[in-house]
This record gives sequence, structure tokens and C-alpha cells, in this order.
Amino acid sequence: MKNSLEQDKVKNMDNVDLSHRSTAKASIRSLIKERGLADFLRLTGEVVGDFLPNRRGRPTRAEAPFHMAFKAISAVLPLVEEAEAKSLEAVAKLLDE
Repeated sequence: MKNSLEQDKVKNMDNVDLSHRSTAKASIRSLIKERGLADFLRLTGEVVGDFLPNRRGRPTRAEAPFHMAFKAISAVLPLVEEAEAKSLEAVAKLLDE
């Protein structure tokens, strides 16, 4: 089940046309609406992480933007997951009433 979900995510990312800025923004917005911000950040972190080498030490000049993006996503992801969980709990409470 999890593998098919991961494959769906990859298929969705493969279909995103990033050639035009407005199209990219719309595609990213629709992906976030479909999957949620936490899933989008998790997937983006995995993609960015693929560009980082498996070594220690300071990143090279070419690796630095990917390294900073990965650190930022890693820092924000737990907060987004917590916020999404709380919002889902709030919706569940409203539905129970």
C-alpha cells in the first residue's frame, strides 16, 4: 500500500510542468491541495536530499543551496505535521458534534 502511494507521488511530481513560473505555481498548489503540505515537504526533502552527497564536511559551492533547502525543510516539516494533525483533530471534533 505504501509503495503504491509513493509511486503515485512520484507520478504526480513527474507530471508537474515547471517550464513556466505560473504553471509551476499552479501545479505545486494543486499537489499541496491533493496531498497536503507535509507530504509535499517530505517529498521535496527527499528530492533535494538526492542531490546531496553522502559525505561529511562543508558542502561545496554548488551543493550549498541544496544543503540549505534540505535543512530548512527538515526544520519546518515537524511543525507542519503537527499543525496538520491538530487541524485534522479539530475537524474530527466538529464532525462528532
